[in-house]
Amino acid sequence: MAARFAIHVLDDDHVRRAQIARFAYALGHHAEVYSDPRELATHAPEGGVVVALEDAMVGGVSGLRGLLNREGRWLAIIAPSPNPSIAKAVKAIKDGALDYLPLPLEQ
Repeated sequence: MAARFAIHVLDDDHVRRAQIARFAYALGHHAEVYSDPRELATHAPEGGVVVALEDAMVGGVSGLRGLLNREGRWLAIIAPSPNPSIAKAVKAIKDGALDYLPLPLEQ
């Protein structure tokens, strides 16, 4: 049996946020949704992976990492984008993202 992860979805677009959460559920994982970084930090999860859309992250990946670190949380961040580019992917990875994915996600 595959391991189940808590996936914390951060996106300011409620439709896309729900789509990503349904995708996570379809893969057998648990998903929690957040509309902005402060909501995520306020309810700072103890574990799991954060899937954060670049538009929802104030200060990008490094800004979100800093916000979570101030709450004492060190979580992996995956940065998907509806408008991906090589430059954005390189910046996200250099800023500490675990991965950078193009949207929409497909099984």
